[in-house]
Amino acid sequence: MENKNNKRVWMIVEDEPSLRMMLSTAMMFIWGVEPLAFADGHNAMAWLDKVENRQSDATLPELALLDIRMPGPQGHEIAERLRKVPATSNMAIVMMTAYRLDPEERSIVIRMAKPQAMLSKPLLNLSDLKLALEDAIKETRSNPSAAEQAAQL
Repeated sequence: MENKNNKRVWMIVEDEPSLRMMLSTAMMFIWGVEPLAFADGHNAMAWLDKVENRQSDATLPELALLDIRMPGPQGHEIAERLRKVPATSNMAIVMMTAYRLDPEERSIVIRMAKPQAMLSKPLLNLSDLKLALEDAIKETRSNPSAAEQAAQL
């Protein structure tokens, strides 16, 4: 994803306020990444509407960390839309959930979201989490068609 001013931005869509705040704080103060945080799927989709209609000139995120289950559109629905909007189609996507997905649910999430990774909550410690997120970004950058290949997980 092209970044005009070298500012790193990562998107978080997480309905649990304490986890959203912890991730945003870690991104800003520990990892040097600007968070673009949304509390639910409605707000994330509204932002995507602006991106798709070119009503936002903000730096686009290089990564989306999406909770699967939340109010409004679910994480995999947001990811599916990210993949369809040209400006965000090659963004690294990492899905997270506190729920155990049955094989059919997991298959649906992977088919719709085409994520580079899926994480279980509680999340990894901060240093391991950052490594997992950076690996997802590297995979996307080193292989532009990684989004399509991720569907074959």
